[in-house]
Amino acid sequence: MVNRKKILLTVLFLLICSLFDAASQSKLKQKIEWKEDPNAFEYKVELKNLADGTTDTFTTEKSSVTFSKPAGKYQYRITAYDFLGRESSVSRWQPIEFVKALKPKVEKVKEKVEVKPKLTESGKAVADTKIEIPVDIESVTKDSKVELVNPSTNEKIPAQIVFDRASDEKEKGSSEKKAQKILVSDVKGGDWKIRVTNPGGFTAESEQLVKIEKITDEELARFEEEKRQEKQRMEEARLAEEKRLEAERLAKEEAERQRLEAERLAEEEAARLAREEAELLEREEKARLEAAKIAKEIAERDAAERQAKLEEEERARKEAERLEAERLAKEEADRLEAERLEREEAERLAKEEAARLEAERLAREEEERAEKLRRARQKKLAVKKKAAKPAKDIILTGAFGIALDTQDTVLSELHSSSTVFSPHGCLMYLPLKSKDYGWRFGSQLNASYMTFTKSYDYAEVDTSALAASFDFVLQRRLFADQAMLELKAGGGLMVFETSVTYKNLDKDNPSDKFYTQPLAMAGLGLMVIPVKHLVFEFGADYNYCKVSGENLFLLRTYLGMGLRF
Repeated sequence: MVNRKKILLTVLFLLICSLFDAASQSKLKQKIEWKEDPNAFEYKVELKNLADGTTDTFTTEKSSVTFSKPAGKYQYRITAYDFLGRESSVSRWQPIEFVKALKPKVEKVKEKVEVKPKLTESGKAVADTKIEIPVDIESVTKDSKVELVNPSTNEKIPAQIVFDRASDEKEKGSSEKKAQKILVSDVKGGDWKIRVTNPGGFTAESEQLVKIEKITDEELARFEEEKRQEKQRMEEARLAEEKRLEAERLAKEEAERQRLEAERLAEEEAARLAREEAELLEREEKARLEAAKIAKEIAERDAAERQAKLEEEERARKEAERLEAERLAKEEADRLEAERLEREEAERLAKEEAARLEAERLAREEEERAEKLRRARQKKLAVKKKAAKPAKDIILTGAFGIALDTQDTVLSELHSSSTVFSPHGCLMYLPLKSKDYGWRFGSQLNASYMTFTKSYDYAEVDTSALAASFDFVLQRRLFADQAMLELKAGGGLMVFETSVTYKNLDKDNPSDKFYTQPLAMAGLGLMVIPVKHLVFEFGADYNYCKVSGENLFLLRTYLGMGLRF
């Protein structure tokens, strides 16, 4: 019976509120102002309702008038009269709209907003005074006024409404919209509330405080230094690329020069061989002509001797035998002489052939010697390239993983689940490498962050843990230079921050407490390098430390990406 009475009273109260709200919304006040005419004694204002065509007339001596009309679209016209009651001027019909007076609702506000740094044109880091604050505000219009209000100093900062696009499309044509965020141009640090005022005069203020944290000079200096270093790294990469291109151009020019030189030497050698062949043919032709001349002379001499012999035979028979014998002896001598000359010519030709063959042998030896020198130079360059020391690697990665308590003792006391999400960052330096680049050795700075929440009937305990360690890293190449297997081991510290929030208890929350414990770490991972400066890394780290006398064993798997320098 009691519950029925409560329900009836509640329904009756809501009905009365809705009727009161409808009565308050039935007629809305709207003020019309115009420029005052110094010669006007009185003004007549005509207000026409575009829905039903009715026109209301008002007279006033002021340059403004206030109406109380239902929401809708209207037109108005101003007529000025002088002190004699004559019309001095009549304005054109002007449109005006009476909008519904909505009561805004501030549903959700982001509790903490950080001011981001930015760089000026001169390269100096300054704080960006323009920020966006995510909100959830209902029942606002494009003419609503939004501002930040400081509860302590009552200072106010104007803001700009940014409407939700989906809500704007859905409620297109309606004045009632939903705000998604607000923009503040001249932000100041401190705790602020968001106040919304609609054109109808209704105001709403956020219950939550928005904490705006100003950026420090140290953070600005660090941001400026990071941007400067990034610009310097880009410039160094550009210079290295220019040097590489210049080296490739010089190598191409040197190869082209060697090719042209080889072609020139081959052409000169062919021309020399052609000249020697021509000279040999010329000498052979001269020898042939000389032999023909000698043979002709011998023939002419033999003919003269035979003629003389015949004449002598005619003169004396006795002398004929002697002359015949002399002739035979002479012919034998001539034959022997011709054989001797032929042997000498053959020996000369043989010597020339031997000289030509010797020249060809020397040319082949010269070519073989040049080929050996070229191969020796190539082998020496290959040895130098192989002996060149590899560059040192600096790898910066960021990852996101899941931490799991393998003993399920400590984590269950800190957190409602046995797994915790954990962001992770790592800076790795690998200065030592084997000759074949198969093994690499170095160190890394490793940091991860975890949050634990445990709820009880009377309180809620939030614990944040920051694990930082210095580890030694050993990498083994799996294939080419695209994948590396990693072994890690090291130690560091794990810092815990614990805060307690009491529920439904009239007592102050205790101050946050900090604990620092030594940390041991070991891990196994796989690093994939698809391109020169981009890496992907995934693996698992095993962390151990003592918390309140208990052993905490965390197996943290992660997946991330980063840059390689």
